[in-house]
Amino acid sequence: MTERFVDCAYVEQADGIYDLAVDPATGDLALEEGLASALFVSLFSDRRAREDEVADPMRRRGWIGNLVAEVPGDNHGSGFWLYEQRRLTGEVASGVRLEAEIALEWMVDARLIRTATAEVLADPARRRITLSVEVTEPDGGTSSRAYELADATRQSILARL
Repeated sequence: MTERFVDCAYVEQADGIYDLAVDPATGDLALEEGLASALFVSLFSDRRAREDEVADPMRRRGWIGNLVAEVPGDNHGSGFWLYEQRRLTGEVASGVRLEAEIALEWMVDARLIRTATAEVLADPARRRITLSVEVTEPDGGTSSRAYELADATRQSILARL
């Protein structure tokens, strides 16, 4: 029998920002079965940059909980933020793909999933990048999700810059 995984639910707001969902009946945080929120938090939390990535320790971001991690050197989240100001090249697309796969390794180690693979669809002309993630679950089934990481062509984003 496969163990169920239950976690907090996230919902996308009208402006494209994600937030924790609230159950209207109870006023508590809404829960959902599956790994959607674990994937989301793993991918979109900022991991702390290494010294060779960002020299100034005060600018390395990251989750403070990494300082007291049970596993020495555990670095929760991804380094997507390191690519925010870079030109969308093949090297950047490869780096984003690798960051996604590394960010999900803990789920494999914890046996929540068997494998996680990522693919980046980059459209430099439109300044758009989409991340597709496919996971193989313990029972052998697969699921996939796509996340739009950047879309500078939307009027609402450009208007706020």
